[in-house]
Amino acid sequence: MKVLENIVKEVVESAGYELWQLSWSSSRGQKILKVLIEHDQGVNISGCAKVSKLLGPRLEVEDFIKHAYRLEVSSPGLDRPLITLSHFKRYQGEKVNIKLKKKHENGKKKFTGTIEKVKDDGEILMKIRREEFWISLDDISKANLAYDFNKK
Repeated sequence: MKVLENIVKEVVESAGYELWQLSWSSSRGQKILKVLIEHDQGVNISGCAKVSKLLGPRLEVEDFIKHAYRLEVSSPGLDRPLITLSHFKRYQGEKVNIKLKKKHENGKKKFTGTIEKVKDDGEILMKIRREEFWISLDDISKANLAYDFNKK
């Protein structure tokens, strides 16, 4: 996966975008290579098409994916997944939905809270209402930005 990630990252960055996430999924027996891209001014359909047109041929030339697949390039969306430490740092002060791999000492496994602080060692200070607690990035199984449509 690292070779694939390096190639995809190189192509995405050469097109002027940031690689947000690379993942495999399947639908009706077909493998899908999902590439989520980001840009400071946002991502539109023409940006996705641009990256797809550059990436498709490059992956064909490299020819190391030995099974049939469909390439899907898109934006991470408003409820974007937060995966890396830099993602959490970028959205410090924002509300997120988090699912932990196992229950936290407060007894919860899923919660919605605000990212208060992010340390370089992977520790994240979360706030839910008035309660604050630390969680480790390694303990998170899934996190998404909880976009607030009412926020001005």
